[in-house]
Amino acid sequence: MTNLTNMINGTKYDDGDVEQQTPFTLVWAFGMAAVIGTVVYIVWTYLRLSKPWHAMHHRPLLVLQEEAEAAEGRKAVGPSLPPLSTSTFGWFFQVMSYDEEQVAKYCGMDALVFLSMLKFSSQFFIMNLPMAIAVGLVNGLAGDNIEEEKDDVWMNRLTIGNLDQEDARMWVHFVGVIFGAVTFCRLAQQLTQKLSEMRNAHITDSAGPDAYSALVEHLDGAVLKEAGGTAEYFSEMFPGKVASVVELGPGLAAATKIMENLLAAIDTVENGQALREKLTTQLHTSFDQKVSDKKIKLDAKLAKDTAKLNKLKADLDKQQQKVLASRASVGPAAAIVTFTTRQAAADCALNKKAYSRPAGTPAEFLAKEGNYEKSIVQSTGAYFFGTLVSGFLIFFGIIPIIGISWLATKLADFLPEAIKGLTSGFIPVIVMIIFMIIVKFVFRTITLSNCVAFQREANRGISSKFFLFSCINIFLGFTISGMLIDSWSELTGGGLSFSDVLELFAVSIPKQSTYFISFFLVQTFTGMPMLLLDIGPLVVGQLTLRFMAHTERAVRAAKKGCYLPFKYDFETPDPLLMLLIGVAYSTITPLIVPFAIMYFIAAQAVFRYKFMYIHERPFETSGSMWPHELNRMFAILNVYIIFMAVIFGLQKGLQAVPTFLLCPGAIYYQYRLKKKYYPTFYTSLPTILADPETDVVDTLSSTTSAYDPPAMKDSDSFLEGCALKLDASFAHASQYSLADQENVL
Repeated sequence: MTNLTNMINGTKYDDGDVEQQTPFTLVWAFGMAAVIGTVVYIVWTYLRLSKPWHAMHHRPLLVLQEEAEAAEGRKAVGPSLPPLSTSTFGWFFQVMSYDEEQVAKYCGMDALVFLSMLKFSSQFFIMNLPMAIAVGLVNGLAGDNIEEEKDDVWMNRLTIGNLDQEDARMWVHFVGVIFGAVTFCRLAQQLTQKLSEMRNAHITDSAGPDAYSALVEHLDGAVLKEAGGTAEYFSEMFPGKVASVVELGPGLAAATKIMENLLAAIDTVENGQALREKLTTQLHTSFDQKVSDKKIKLDAKLAKDTAKLNKLKADLDKQQQKVLASRASVGPAAAIVTFTTRQAAADCALNKKAYSRPAGTPAEFLAKEGNYEKSIVQSTGAYFFGTLVSGFLIFFGIIPIIGISWLATKLADFLPEAIKGLTSGFIPVIVMIIFMIIVKFVFRTITLSNCVAFQREANRGISSKFFLFSCINIFLGFTISGMLIDSWSELTGGGLSFSDVLELFAVSIPKQSTYFISFFLVQTFTGMPMLLLDIGPLVVGQLTLRFMAHTERAVRAAKKGCYLPFKYDFETPDPLLMLLIGVAYSTITPLIVPFAIMYFIAAQAVFRYKFMYIHERPFETSGSMWPHELNRMFAILNVYIIFMAVIFGLQKGLQAVPTFLLCPGAIYYQYRLKKKYYPTFYTSLPTILADPETDVVDTLSSTTSAYDPPAMKDSDSFLEGCALKLDASFAHASQYSLADQENVL
């Protein structure tokens, strides 16, 4: 019984002459993650199957499709979503049964690219599972070669640290590295070829206005005046090929902010007026003092909201006149030029003499951020400031991470033995996930103020920054900090030679895999169910629908929160981080491979479900994110190779040099993929055109007006379709006396 208690608590006990210790960290991580995940999944399943009002939360796109078909009496335009399975786990097998063509049809190419990264990861780990088993057997059968004073978990004897230095059995690990690198490159080539073929067909068949448009910044007002105007300037540069020119700024960003505030004020006033009518009807039926008091307060608030709305309308009109006056005096700050051919759009976007680049779709244009209005000096300053702040976070974010590891270690000293493992197995992972979310918000703020004009540019910028942060801080940070904490007493005790320190590191580094396995466990068994339930929009949406939505517009706005666009900038870095951790430790600690397989298969199912039935698709870039993701994936491969070369070097193995030489091979293979397939992923390049006939835009009339800024519309047009009553009866509502209110009632 004593030994059983010690096993649960993670304390050492004697079994004959061998001192043992159980992997209590993993036990706690799995236990807590499984309990929380099971509860969340049960709640989600109950709401999905038993609560009709939850349908708008767990399958809003299907609900909207059914409503549209019922209203029109026919099938909705576009591909119809298949009904979602009602069994407890049937949805999992249903969404996993669709092939790439079906996923692209239902979800779009952008979603397919994201899901392809998850599929690539799961296939890689599945293909490497036999090799991981072989390496694990070599480690485990090597005997007990880890010194007891350096060890804390018997599971560490399954790592490469259990081998003696210069052990010939490390050639098995070297073969594992080669096998992993080869399968990685082969899978990347197959997937890239498949996506390039699908993208080529997609952009040829359904090209949007972004394929025919370019953003040109830092325009010279004097040159535009000399040419007779912005449209005349570009028409002279591209005779007969300009379809439309939309002028941007100066002052458009401010107008966009006012417009958004105006739309919010319209919703508030309309909703308030609808509630006032309900209260008035109640009072006409039977007088109630509480209802009367509520109506008096509502009238006072409504008067203020109405005054605010009218002021915002006036402010928008004034700002619009200011924008037009600035354009007339100094010229626009930038312009989106739409052409009649893709060739002309490519020529403009790739013009080295101008500050131009391919345009994104109208739906992803970041008008409110106003980066297109900045001068060259302002843009350069924002770029360097953003780089400085991002660099500080990337290179010094390791400090709070080390603090998390240290606090978790110290906290265990003050806790009862029964829950001591909780601080090592579960709490640090949760704190780390929260810290990662905060860092993403910081990177998003920096990126949105730093020279981006379209959401796809922001997605790439945020993902790039967080990937560097993950490599340096989360992967290397936890590896190094855990190693230092485990070996601190030996390192500070003195008397160690340089070779002793290297030997200490060779033992300590593989042992850090325990934390990363815990990371996979928490993300799989708790993170995925939490993604399914999505508790935030669920609670906010239902409270809004029940208590605050009093008009049809308010109901639509509340439901809109259930099917928001997918946040590629927030979601893309996480699978890349998990891929980095899994690949880097797959040969050092083969036990991590099964947990990586579970994570990526679960992630595939969850995100397929969310793409198909939940997330709105406001714009489509036809999978232009794939080159960005593939570059990071090959960076992960190179990190893996270098990491293993370092481990072999610490173990004084002859495998270090040949392992390092795999890097040039991986870089060359990536270069070949870039040269062969990457041109397909840039819509601005004319080389994507399979047939010159498809180069001419078909819907010129709709395309030419696609980029017109909504903030420059007549302010009265925003009131169209609203049931507003902006009359004088509300102008002085706040001045009504109680008697006046009762007389009105």
